[in-house]
Amino acid sequence: MSIQVFLYDTSTRPLVGAWREVRRFNCNGRELGQGDPVNTLVLRADGHLHVLFRPFEFGYFEYWGRYAADSASGGFTFEIIGQNQPICCTDRGGKFTFNGQGQLVFENLSFGAIGSTGRRACKYVFERLGPTAFN
Repeated sequence: MSIQVFLYDTSTRPLVGAWREVRRFNCNGRELGQGDPVNTLVLRADGHLHVLFRPFEFGYFEYWGRYAADSASGGFTFEIIGQNQPICCTDRGGKFTFNGQGQLVFENLSFGAIGSTGRRACKYVFERLGPTAFN
């Protein structure tokens, strides 16, 4: 039996961990109600991401895929590899920053919505959930 282990430096991979959406904004800058917020966004050190809108059971995610982040430019892109629910309205490339409260802010992208229609968000604010088994 073997297992892969990814060692990473948090200064070069600051996004790694589990995050919960606390605010979202439309493309005109107006704050949106929570609706179906991103309950859990997991960004792993190996470049995989998992997105959960509605908690169901441990290990369940609405969709999963891969991401790429550039700490120098703040660029962030993702691709969906698989999903458990139909997802609409994703925009898979944008920017990330950290605000003064240490919250992760994504702009000019959308993690989408469950179903065939949804309110498109263009900016998200996330708080770190802490260390998890998903890192």
